[in-house]
Amino acid sequence: DADNDADNDTNEDTNNGVMLLYLNKNLFNDATGKLKNFVVSLLDENVKIIMIHEQDVEKGHCSFEEIIVYI
Repeated sequence: DADNDADNDTNEDTNNGVMLLYLNKNLFNDATGKLKNFVVSLLDENVKIIMIHEQDVEKGHCSFEEIIVYI
């Protein structure tokens, strides 16, 4: 029916993809800020971001608070 078709069209228009963001101590060690700017632009475009926080110290774990400082 027409109502369902309209809803489906809206959902397709707002689905701008998904990005996987791996959170570790090296995430924002980019002096130019390219990654930060890229993430902000994705958020502005309503792209969903799935964040995975490293828990192994040998692989770059740091506290979530340390990561937030860079944002």
